[in-house]
Amino acid sequence: MTLIELAITLVIVALLAAAAMPSWQHQVHRTRRSDAITTLAQLQQAQERWRSQRPVYASGLGQDGLSLPTVSSAGHYDVGTSVLPDTAHRRYRVTATARGAQASDTHCRWLALDVDAGQLHHRSGPDAQLANTASQNRECWKS
Repeated sequence: MTLIELAITLVIVALLAAAAMPSWQHQVHRTRRSDAITTLAQLQQAQERWRSQRPVYASGLGQDGLSLPTVSSAGHYDVGTSVLPDTAHRRYRVTATARGAQASDTHCRWLALDVDAGQLHHRSGPDAQLANTASQNRECWKS
């Protein structure tokens, strides 16, 4: 093999790798989203257990709340829960915010479950506004 043939081979390999990289990264982000989805489901269950024994939902994850970690099990998301004082008896939100390398998952950086009077709503977005379209939202919640 000559030096020219080796150089051509390396260029072809580099082009193939460059073409495959975005698809691979998309798959990695999607796989890591399952960390958030699983953690949010666990937080939702913890909120429902809390509410079954109290008149309102928990306002946090700390010692005065659900006593759960603020980072997802695989460490790809910061998680939290919130309630508004006047609706704490029927409404809460659990959120997962991408961190580290997962933060480059721009359209699905934030995932949230809103529960209002027993109705569950999946939300997502690039920021705390959670303003994804319906099709972007479905894509974010696929695992």
